[in-house]
Parts: sequence; structure tokens; C-alpha cells
Amino acid sequence: KPTVKFEEKAAHIHFAQDTKIIYQQSNQISGLGQGRQFEISHLTECASWKYPLIIENDFFPTIPLSINTLAILESTAQGRGNWWHEFTEGTRTGEHPEWNYAFIPWYACWKDLGSGHKYAMTAPLNWVPAQVSLLHAKKVEDTSKEWTGRVVQLTRDQLYWYELRRESARKAGTLNIFLTNYCATPEESYQHSTASAFSSELLEKI
Repeated sequence: KPTVKFEEKAAHIHFAQDTKIIYQQSNQISGLGQGRQFEISHLTECASWKYPLIIENDFFPTIPLSINTLAILESTAQGRGNWWHEFTEGTRTGEHPEWNYAFIPWYACWKDLGSGHKYAMTAPLNWVPAQVSLLHAKKVEDTSKEWTGRVVQLTRDQLYWYELRRESARKAGTLNIFLTNYCATPEESYQHSTASAFSSELLEKI
């Protein structure tokens, strides 16, 4: 069993065998990993970082281009035209060949193996899907193979859950947030995050 020590500067676990786990926070202005090299790294909720350019300017130079390197950046979308939007779209279109792009739509998430879908609710026998729900189901069917490797047809219970949550968000005026978190395509995930003279529903139709 390795001896666990503590490193004062960046604060986290330091094993005697010269293996370190360093934890840093996104609210720091600069110095994200500067002067180091990371074979394994993980940044979370990158779209919400207050100073996202430190990811590109400070952190990226610490990642060696090696077969032994694993670096993961992940986030839900938070707005349009920001660093995360531009970086991920650039990755998707081949501008950053050192990165692999992965998009996980809402319907691909399972709660636990064998225990059913995380986002589903038993639909009443007399429930008839609204037109907007049917359009979403068609979008999933048309685009799912690109993201999951197979054609997905939403179940009745999945669609019922989606319709209830979507309608609740529409009434609350937070449809843009709902579409960001429960999107079927990358394009759908990037919603305007600021208040607009036009509703999110109208912008989606346009």
C-alpha cells in the first residue's frame, strides 16, 4: 500500500511512488497546471468556467501528445458563442485533430443496468403525444445512429416524461435551459442563455 502524503502548493494526494493527484478549481484566474505535465486529466462543466481561456492557454500545454495520455473535458452547453461552444464545434469539424468528439443525448442515459431508463414515466392509457413530442421523437430517430451507433425509437414512457418536463419548462419560461440539458443533437443543446425579446419557443421554431 503506498504511503499517502500531501502537497502544500496545489493541495491533494501525493503518493510516495511519485504519483500525484492534483485538484484545482475553475474559479482561479490563471495557473491551471502550469509548469507540469499530466498524462491523465479531467475537467468538468467547462462551459461554466468563469475564465475558460486558462484551459486553452495554461492547461493544454501541459498535456503530452502520447498514446499514454487520457484527457477528458466535459460539460453541458451553457450558451452560444462562448469558448466551449466554439471549441467543441471546432473539434467536431476536425479543427482540433488531437481531440475526439463525443456527444451524449438525453435518451442515452441509463440509471442502472437492468433497472430501467433514467428519464421515463409511465404514460396514462389515454395519453396522446402532442405534435411537438412527435417531432422530437422523429428527430431522435433520424439522428440517433450518429450518436449511439443505432437507430433509437423513444418509448411511450420516455416520450411522456419528455413532454411533461418540456411543457413545464415552457410555462416557466425556461425552455432554453430544458433544451440545453435534454437535447437530441449538439445544435439543440446550444441555446441562448440570456433574456431575449423573443421566447425560446419562438427561437426554436425559427
